[in-house]
Amino acid sequence: MTPTSTLPRAIRSILCAVDFSPQSRPAILAAAALAERFGAHITVLFVDDPLLSQAVRMRFDAQAVGQAAEAELRRFTERALGRRSSDLRNRAIAYAIVSGPPAGEICRAVARVSADLVVMGTRGLSGAKQVIIGSTAEAVLTKTQVPTLVVSPAAARLVRGRRWPGRKIVAAIDLGAHALTDTRLAARVARTFGASLALVHVVQPRLGPPWLRLRLQDDDRARLAQARGRLRTLAAAVTGVRVATRVLRGDPADEIAAVALASRAGLTVLLLRPGRGLFGPLTGSITYRVLAGTATPVLVVPAPA
Repeated sequence: MTPTSTLPRAIRSILCAVDFSPQSRPAILAAAALAERFGAHITVLFVDDPLLSQAVRMRFDAQAVGQAAEAELRRFTERALGRRSSDLRNRAIAYAIVSGPPAGEICRAVARVSADLVVMGTRGLSGAKQVIIGSTAEAVLTKTQVPTLVVSPAAARLVRGRRWPGRKIVAAIDLGAHALTDTRLAARVARTFGASLALVHVVQPRLGPPWLRLRLQDDDRARLAQARGRLRTLAAAVTGVRVATRVLRGDPADEIAAVALASRAGLTVLLLRPGRGLFGPLTGSITYRVLAGTATPVLVVPAPA
């Protein structure tokens, strides 16, 4: 499979990775919604622990164990789909169970089924905004070269809707050297879904001692004005999509989540740029909080190097 830098014009193959946890159910619903929308094929994948799998197969008939595991994966998927299960019966849903390191097996499955999109769930937030996204999802996002849709528990209510992702998409944009490329990628995602696009940039307040407070506030205002002008210029370079712009001051994860919620967006887009850390400008805990904390599904799109 030739890696793609963004969503194709039509999604034909979806890989949905599950682990039998409640957090996997929204991922299955999201995959089903997109399959119905684009007429796509779904592969539901479970990656088994290799040591446990080997131990079980040593005690029981390997073929019988494999058949039982696939039957359970099928039941789990059908329970998650609920009434949608009957709608998808005429569409091919394949089931795959493999053993090995989860992230590596998921990436190998992407190539094996020629997936245009990976769909995964997360565990959400815990404690004082501490993210428990899971090492598997983190590893997949840093390795895969196809777009990955991450659905948190808080976003489950959206993907249950028949019209998801709807007509509004939010994209977080960094105003660095790749801003125009990232904006065009986000616009292509919006065109794929027939949605309008809101470009969002968050200016983080500068911190300093109290005696510099006024100067820092003046600096923040200047940065906000500059960002507004830059974002408007980027929006003007996009064609074929209705584009709005928002420049905010505050914590990036909180502001992005708030904009998506307030605008009733069905999808938040983050651009993943190689060589600049996870998701380019949104690094470390900020990125994880966007992924796991927002009440909107997050589409992570690999951008060209």
